[in-house]
Amino acid sequence: MLAEYVSVMLNRFKYLKHALMRSPRYTLTKKVREFLLENENIMEKSEQQGISSYLKSHLIDIFNYDFVPKYSLRYVRVLRDRENGLSYVYTLERRRLYFKRGMSDKEITKVYNFLCMEQADGSPHNYSFSELDLNESSVVVDIGAAEGIFSLKIIDLVHEVYLFECDADWREALEATFYPWRNKVHIINKYVSSINDAKNISLDVFFHDRVKPSLVKMDVEGMEMDVLNGARQLLQQKSILELLICTYHNKDDQKELSDRMKGYAYTISYSCGYMTMYWDWLKENPKQKYDFRRGVMYARV
Repeated sequence: MLAEYVSVMLNRFKYLKHALMRSPRYTLTKKVREFLLENENIMEKSEQQGISSYLKSHLIDIFNYDFVPKYSLRYVRVLRDRENGLSYVYTLERRRLYFKRGMSDKEITKVYNFLCMEQADGSPHNYSFSELDLNESSVVVDIGAAEGIFSLKIIDLVHEVYLFECDADWREALEATFYPWRNKVHIINKYVSSINDAKNISLDVFFHDRVKPSLVKMDVEGMEMDVLNGARQLLQQKSILELLICTYHNKDDQKELSDRMKGYAYTISYSCGYMTMYWDWLKENPKQKYDFRRGVMYARV
């Protein structure tokens, strides 16, 4: 609680400092708040009022909600594995989550706190906003797995997990994290896309002669549509029962990805709240309408 209080005070001090300097970020914060106050029906009324209220004393950020300060200065105990030399933390489920070799304790603390903030109750990036239909026969595909925190949370509930992570530096950490479940976890260092070559693989090709995935989660820096383009057969056949798709990387992702999944007759819903790519707004025409983006789309058959 003390760390959270200190974080709140530091955020307010930071806000006042930027206000005195009339920094570009403070100016943007003020303009966005005015935009929210002067325009109706941008989003749900309660959401609009909540973000506007938050921006009265906080600089605009990717998340603009009261849960954010809780994670800014939270203490994280970073441990070292004597056998492999990798650093790890214990998750809320008391499972070891390993990090890339060479990361400092400070870096790990910052990354882990941000991961927890993303998955906090009320966060637009929370993957658990919908009741997933997972059981002992479920096959899960985690595309853009990174450190693997999503799959680690559900690992005991499912039959098999495929982790696709193109950053080879994460492989060692992923192998350490999922060592207790090594018989049902597969790590693939390839991009998932619509083409198939030495560095890329499509879901249609990869699962051609494998048990079809029940759930696909993807967070691939704006390449989500390309992943769907490479999964046309699986989607047309309704082989994939559920999908969690990040919809915030590109401005029109929410509409385009939603239209695509509705075209396959999937039912669509979204995580609560909105994300703001405020660094883009600093570059663009200030008269342009600010776009608030949904974080995660849930699609199911």
